[in-house]
Amino acid sequence: MNTVTATPQDLDREALLSRVRELESLLKNSEARCAKLQYKLDDLLRRMYGPKSEKLNPAQRLLFGLTEQPGMLPTPPRSAAGTGGSRRKRRGGRRTPPQNLPVRREVIDLPEEQKAGLVKIREEITEQIEYTPSQFYRRQIVRPVYASHECAHAPVVAALPPQVIPQAGVGPGFITHVLISKYVDHVPLYRQERMDARGGIWIGRQARCRYVEGAAHLLITIHQLLKRKILESRYVQVDETFTKLLDPDRRGRSRDAYLWGYHAPDVPAIVLEFSPSRSGAILHEFFPPDWRGDVQSDGAKMYPGVFKHRPNIRRFECIGHLRRYVLEAIKADDMQALPLLRDIDELYAIERQAAKLGLTPDRRGMFRHAKAKRVLKRLQRRFSITIRL
Repeated sequence: MNTVTATPQDLDREALLSRVRELESLLKNSEARCAKLQYKLDDLLRRMYGPKSEKLNPAQRLLFGLTEQPGMLPTPPRSAAGTGGSRRKRRGGRRTPPQNLPVRREVIDLPEEQKAGLVKIREEITEQIEYTPSQFYRRQIVRPVYASHECAHAPVVAALPPQVIPQAGVGPGFITHVLISKYVDHVPLYRQERMDARGGIWIGRQARCRYVEGAAHLLITIHQLLKRKILESRYVQVDETFTKLLDPDRRGRSRDAYLWGYHAPDVPAIVLEFSPSRSGAILHEFFPPDWRGDVQSDGAKMYPGVFKHRPNIRRFECIGHLRRYVLEAIKADDMQALPLLRDIDELYAIERQAAKLGLTPDRRGMFRHAKAKRVLKRLQRRFSITIRL
């Protein structure tokens, strides 16, 4: 029977190979941990020194050991020599008056007997912001009437300019005042009635309600024109925003409702439509059956269900929403998501570079094709591998 004996050289080679494999495994684990720690460090720096909405609150700073505690040495102040000149943040104080306000000069002079023998050298000016209640005025449209000496025809007069609400007795400025007060400042009509009465104008709430109704019919026409403008652009961004609606069937309680937004970046134009539901029927009503173009949306389930049966419509999803899921995976210690985040950040860097160059839309498309195509291919391949795993 043949026996195989291992020489010392073979034993040393196997031990070295085993050691190399062990070191390679440790190196991969160390690289993954370093990448995770680097992401956490970048995220912490962004929360400390980034936008205000992403900064840490005092409790979070205490958790990371960034807040001075009793017994700790105080943080030394930053000197102007070390920072190239410090800029103090202004707190409080009086701001410069707006320069677009009209100026009413009020001169307070000395009596003549006190000015005798004196020479004016300068003026002492004190500025104050003053307020007078809303100023109403009567607009008189004067139209001369002309007649023939021989009475050959009826008198002739110029046509009256188009009126927002015919025979209403108020102009477009007052109607705008009613609408803005009601829907922007949330002032009910009965309160507007009392507030304007203090200025000497008495227009009842019933008349104001008619003005609101008449203006709403005019705004419907503007809404239709904006919708047509958006559809003609052939590129629409769609999103819905959650809001609350008082339920008339359940007194004092509210129900879910949605404000749908349609935006055409190339025009630019935007349309907002209110709906009590999130059904895909809203999208069918907005996009005609024969419409063709590009639609960008998030990954909500109603969008694929509506557009998968519309071959003339190409739908794109926002990569910003995709990035949120990648960040959630990284926070859950999924190291496979780190390369995905790097590729997505590279796409954002390409967009920032294109914006910095000030490229036109056509040149931006060529720039994306040259720079971002390889990144998108790599993203697609990595996402496919991650989903299979």
